[in-house]
Formats: sequence, C-alpha cells, structure tokens
Amino acid sequence: MRYPNLRYGNPNEFAYYAVGISNKDMAKRLRRSEKSIKEWLSGKRKMPFWIPELLRLQRMEANERTRQMRMTPIIKRYNLPTAKIVNFRMRAETEMKTLELVRAIKLLQTSHKKPIYFFENP
Repeated sequence: MRYPNLRYGNPNEFAYYAVGISNKDMAKRLRRSEKSIKEWLSGKRKMPFWIPELLRLQRMEANERTRQMRMTPIIKRYNLPTAKIVNFRMRAETEMKTLELVRAIKLLQTSHKKPIYFFENP
C-alpha cells in the first residue's frame, strides 16, 4: 500500500486495475454496488484501502496461475514489442541491401534486350 492515508485506497491504482472491465463486472468481483464503483472512479467518494490491494492480489494470482500452467503471457501472445526482440539497425541494414539488390536487377533487366533470369527457364 503506497498511499499516504492508510484508511483510503489510491484512486489511480484502482483506475489502473479497472481499465477494460465494465462497472457491472467490477461490482460483481468486489461484491459492491455499481453505484459505488462509479462513485469511486469519478472521485465523488473515497474507496476503502482494501479495494486496490485486492485487485492487485487477484492479478498476481492470475499471473501465477498462468505461469504454473505454462501458458504464454499476454505480451508474447499478442506479439507486443519488448526490448529483447527489436533491433532496428539490423533490420534497416537488411532492407537497404534488399533495395540495392532490387535496383541492380532492374538496371540489368533494362540495359539488356532480353530479360535476365536467375534460374533456368524451362
């Protein structure tokens, strides 16, 4: 719990865990009314300290469950970029070499009367 007042939960943390979940589903998960969820999200009413803590623990438990079942994490499943897989310099160099090769082939084909084939034409 990283919110200075220990009686109330951090509204930003609650909003983070509530992204993508409807108020109805969140109310069911927390066993509270939809009106309470709506008021907590709008900031009209302060939420109890245990709300963000419970959501954090539920997410940790779900991640641990998927890890134990050896399921792929969401980041890898949807091919979201991470720092490990992106190498822009290498990709740019190979694209430049490919473009140079294509230009050279076009130049060769336009300079000769007959088209040039790089494989045996049956």
